Amino acid sequence: MKRPSENCFSDGLRLSASFLPACRLFKPFIGVKNMKRLPAIFAALLLFTSCRGNSAMPDNRPASQEHPPTASDAVPTNEELSAYAEEHLAAYRYHDAAAWAYELKRRGITLPPRLQQVLDEERYDPDAPVSTGSIYHLRPQQIDLLREKAENGDTAAAKRLWQYYSLSAEQTPENKRQADYWDAKAGGSSQPK
Repeated sequence: MKRPSENCFSDGLRLSASFLPACRLFKPFIGVKNMKRLPAIFAALLLFTSCRGNSAMPDNRPASQEHPPTASDAVPTNEELSAYAEEHLAAYRYHDAAAWAYELKRRGITLPPRLQQVLDEERYDPDAPVSTGSIYHLRPQQIDLLREKAENGDTAAAKRLWQYYSLSAEQTPENKRQADYWDAKAGGSSQPK
């Protein structure tokens, strides 16, 4: 019986001969002198690739070491999804709250009225293209509501307005001024340091 390395070597030699016509294609690019080395390079490449994944070599590693489970592999529970949606709604991240609410509804969970309202108002479409601007976008009624809350000391509302003016709204001098104003109202904690 032949050893696996002998099989790989003989296969490599046999295959390198079949590459001679292909080698002639490279002649204008690499020159005549280097053409003599091309079949050997192809043979070495084939030998390396064919022996590398040799099935004769057993893999003694347990499957759990190959792909250890990670936290990202876990499917969130309905309670976790509901908490995510409420957390985003509390931060006035309406698009994200609607996305989590949509996932809950897709699972057949009856939504609390607040989440159902956000889902209806945002008209969340999971197949719609998403951009930073669409995630942070606010409708005029939402801007008015958040302004009132932020002026009365709600730092989450001020931070959300900063996000809107920095990440969604058209970048004009007025919007830059608004972003700076709401960042200051939020305590200067809005911008990443």
